[in-house]
Amino acid sequence: MKTPLASGRTVRASLHLCLRGTLCIVIAALVSGNICGSTQTRKGTKRTPPLVSPRWYDTLPSDASNLFARGRAESKDQQLAIDKAVMAAREEIALRCEEQWTTLLVSIRTEDASLPAADSGWGPVTLTKTRIRQQKAVRKGKTWTAFVIVSLPRSSLHSLLLERLHRDDRWYSQVKNSRAVLRFESGPSDSGLAR
Repeated sequence: MKTPLASGRTVRASLHLCLRGTLCIVIAALVSGNICGSTQTRKGTKRTPPLVSPRWYDTLPSDASNLFARGRAESKDQQLAIDKAVMAAREEIALRCEEQWTTLLVSIRTEDASLPAADSGWGPVTLTKTRIRQQKAVRKGKTWTAFVIVSLPRSSLHSLLLERLHRDDRWYSQVKNSRAVLRFESGPSDSGLAR
C-alpha cells in the first residue's frame, strides 16, 4: 500500500504547488520593492523615507534653572502642527508640576503623619511662562510633523507650587511650620525640586 508521500505524482504536485506559492511571494516582494530596496512604487511615484526627528529633539537640554519638555504633533496645516506640538510639551510640563506637588505632599506627610492630608489634585494650571526653545516642522507628503522643545523657568515652577500650597488656607495653617514646607518656601534652590 502506497502512502500519498511515497507516490511520485503526489510529491511532484506538492512540490509544484509549494514552488508556485513561493514564486508568487518572491514576485510580489520584488514588485513592491521590499527585497530590492527600490524607492519606486507600482505607480512610479517615490516612497518617502521614514521621518527622523531632529538630533536636538532626542536629548533634552540640561539646565539647572529650567524645566524642559518635548512635543511632537502632526497636521495637514504647518502652524496647527506646531501649536499642537507646543500643547503636548506644555502638557508634559504640567504633569511634571503635578509630580513635584505630589513629592512635596509626600515629604510633608513623611515628616509628620499626624499632619492633615491635602487635596492631592493639582487642578487647572496656567503655564504662561513657558517658552519655545527649539522648533522644526517637516513636511512628509501632505502632512506636517512638528517637533518642539519648551522650557519653564524653575522659579516659575516654584511660584506655581507656592500658589497651590496656599490655595487651601485652613490646610496651609496646619502644615506651614513643617520642615518640608519651610524648606520649600525658602526658595527654589533649597526646595528639593527634582531636576
